Amino acid sequence: MFKMLNLEVLAKKYNLKFKDIAHIGAHSGKEVNVYKKLSPYSKVYLFEPQSKLFKILKSNFEDDKQILLYNIALGSTQKEIKINISSKNTGTSSILKPDLHKNYYPEIEFDSSEIVKMRTFDSLSLNNINFMSVDTQGYELEVLLGSVESLKNIDYLIIEINRKTLYENSPLISDIDKFLSEFEFVRLATMYWGNDCIWGDAFFIRTKYLSKFTLISINLKNFLYKSIIIYKLVRKIKKSLNIK
Repeated sequence: MFKMLNLEVLAKKYNLKFKDIAHIGAHSGKEVNVYKKLSPYSKVYLFEPQSKLFKILKSNFEDDKQILLYNIALGSTQKEIKINISSKNTGTSSILKPDLHKNYYPEIEFDSSEIVKMRTFDSLSLNNINFMSVDTQGYELEVLLGSVESLKNIDYLIIEINRKTLYENSPLISDIDKFLSEFEFVRLATMYWGNDCIWGDAFFIRTKYLSKFTLISINLKNFLYKSIIIYKLVRKIKKSLNIK
């Protein structure tokens, strides 16, 4: 969910132009209203592997011809796989087993599981999508690895990022940066959650849409934000000045 990054602000500031939209890890589909506001004629593809959440999506959107629903997980291979579920905190459910998540969020229990179908995004041949949001609790890089052909047509991405391995073998923000740089993406905006700043969301855009000056500024900011102390200081200043 857009707990931190404001897509409407980003769209206005950088003149984003949306075609069709894909949201991987859609949960209950709360972002749909934002998508419709920004691009009312776009098709929105929602992917959610958890059967209980998918029933909610169907209840909310099955009569909307512009919303297409997929009850599958996305990854780098095609198979059936187990997802670890927290029945009280379904947004934290992951294909990966919890790692440091148990230390930072001991109140969250992964008390059930479900076998789900996994497909690669590329296998679906959804060629008109140019914005993708990936919120898969540590499985983001696997989703991107299954999307290498589709990434050639994508202009914008929102990816959940981690500074520490909340889930076993989950990629860190540096891994996501490195992978997407090979497709000429740069991290334009970074927002971490809470005081610990362990996880958050990042907005990536193709470098061709940025001026050389903006690109230099963004790369410098990303370098400085490697220090979480600097990031927190900047966040505090922005908050005091009410800067979005």
